Amino acid sequence: MKIALIGTTGFAGSAILTSALDRGHGVTAIVRHREKLQKRDQVSAAAGNVHDAIRLTELLQGHEAVIGAFNPG
Repeated sequence: MKIALIGTTGFAGSAILTSALDRGHGVTAIVRHREKLQKRDQVSAAAGNVHDAIRLTELLQGHEAVIGAFNPG
C-alpha cells in the first residue's frame, strides 16, 4: 500500500513510519524539513506544510491511505 504520512518526524509519526515499513508499505513522508528525515528504503520525502491546502492536495494524489500524525503543539 502507498501511504502518505503527515508529521513523520514527530514522536507519533516516527513510530507510525516504522510500523508501516515493517508491514512492507511504501511511505511518502510529508514534512516541513526534509533534512530531518533519516533516509530509508521505501520512504520518499516530500516538503509540505499542513497549512498549505493546495500543496497538500498535490502531495496526497495517488496514495491509497493518508495518516495524519501532525501535532500543532
